[in-house]
Amino acid sequence: MRRSSAMTPAPTSRSSEFPRRGSSPPHSAIHNEFALASLRAVILPAQGLCFAVAVNTAKFIAGHLIKYGRIRRAYLGVGGQTVTIPRFVVRSQQLKTETGVLVISVEKQSPAERGGLQEGDVIVALDDSILRSVDDLHRLLTEARIGSICDLTLLRRSQKISLSVVAQEALI
Repeated sequence: MRRSSAMTPAPTSRSSEFPRRGSSPPHSAIHNEFALASLRAVILPAQGLCFAVAVNTAKFIAGHLIKYGRIRRAYLGVGGQTVTIPRFVVRSQQLKTETGVLVISVEKQSPAERGGLQEGDVIVALDDSILRSVDDLHRLLTEARIGSICDLTLLRRSQKISLSVVAQEALI
């Protein structure tokens, strides 16, 4: 059966083929075109994404891994996202920040659940540190806070309240 020219793969030069490793069998042009198309299909949704790690974070992690073999972090058991707090709430509650961490989930049997956190709460401070974002919360939940009482200042239905939560070690 003869193929039409529309179905015949375009000839490829040696430079467009995948590099061969070791003594792998020779690849045909059709096989290389198929492999390239498959690779593009898998990677396409991720194009433009990249991850960067600050050098200080990398040094910290590398040092702890070499010294202790693991990284210890404090854990509250909340899922959150950064939100903007309405200006009238910021003024009426005399807050020092216009953003906070909205609690979107509380894990069962977690320190947050035992401490009384609820979905919909907005955390604005941990001890004496203002929380403007989820990144601030992550930065503050260090090894030093494991087993210690963390005083949280939060908004619940626009009212400022304080709760105490005992942070535990994250099991990673």
